[in-house]
Amino acid sequence: MTWRNYELENAVLKTNEKVTLWQSERGIVEIDEDALALPILLDGERKGYVFHGNGKLVLDTIVETDKGAIGRPVEKEINAPFLMIGQMKEIEQKLVQADREDFASKNYENKEVFRAKAEDLCHRFFGKRRMHGCNCFDNDCGFVFAFPNDAEELDVLVAKEDKIVYKTKSTVFVSNEDKVVLKTPSEVILSNDRRSFIIKR
Repeated sequence: MTWRNYELENAVLKTNEKVTLWQSERGIVEIDEDALALPILLDGERKGYVFHGNGKLVLDTIVETDKGAIGRPVEKEINAPFLMIGQMKEIEQKLVQADREDFASKNYENKEVFRAKAEDLCHRFFGKRRMHGCNCFDNDCGFVFAFPNDAEELDVLVAKEDKIVYKTKSTVFVSNEDKVVLKTPSEVILSNDRRSFIIKR
């Protein structure tokens, strides 16, 4: 599987209700009604979307250690276009065709302007990553999100069942059931069922 060969579908859709894109005990990604959605194709199949609407990301990145809780949760309003790769079936049932008014409501002159913005985001994400032969994007597996941040870079969330990886410019959070790693500019915290190690940097 070579993600450099992705395509963007011609038709632009929109959500017809509030949609939960991903949810687990540790977090949630939601997008509101009337968000634009441009499908990402690989070998003619929908494997993801570029969304633009009002949404939110909530993620519990607190590490429980034998010395108490360390870290703080992530709570972000999502207002810029972002990318999602993952399970499509439930989402497809909540999408309808977008029209000119929908583009205008997001400050796009027309469909082509939104497509250009989506293409730029995809190029930034896929162009820097090797994804040959990667099975983690199969329809029965997990999710990948890429959110632009204030530094004009991408915050990335990868989630499959109880496994979560969240990476920003300053922080890396990895969780797999009771095993958690949190890396910040000042320290690295490793926790396994509340047995913990803290490494100052």
